[in-house]
Amino acid sequence: MILSFILQLFLLTGLSGDQQTSTLKWHDFNEGLELAKKQKKYVLIDFYTDWCGWCKKMDKETYTNPSVIQILTKNFILIKVNAEDAAKSAQYKQYKVTYPELSQGFGVTGFPATVFLNSAADYVTLVPGYLPSDEMITILKFIHTNAYEKVTYPDFKKSLSSK
Repeated sequence: MILSFILQLFLLTGLSGDQQTSTLKWHDFNEGLELAKKQKKYVLIDFYTDWCGWCKKMDKETYTNPSVIQILTKNFILIKVNAEDAAKSAQYKQYKVTYPELSQGFGVTGFPATVFLNSAADYVTLVPGYLPSDEMITILKFIHTNAYEKVTYPDFKKSLSSK
């Protein structure tokens, strides 16, 4: 009886609250660029492959972190690109390319890889490899505050640690 009550309470509290803070909305490439332009948000593109263990780890740990979710939801449009899916294509600037060609065009050489664009779909930077939550948060702040236009990433990171 008590166990049943605790289970019901857990289920009710788990379902209440703002669900938007617990999951991220991922888009395909073309849809994501359109949304970013309309909403004037930065774009985060997660280049991954189905076989990549670090990609799965980043999905499971980094992209479920509440602080990461909060920053991403407020400031970014999210795009997932399977870098090996030649059946999917994207329109970027004047080029129509497959997802593998898109990955190559952005300079992706390993997975995961995170590419940032501004709301006009202009390239900002590529960050290769797995990003733990704390590092991702710092990078997101560096991008969405436009700090990348004024200081280097190491200087930005140093300024955060000195506060």
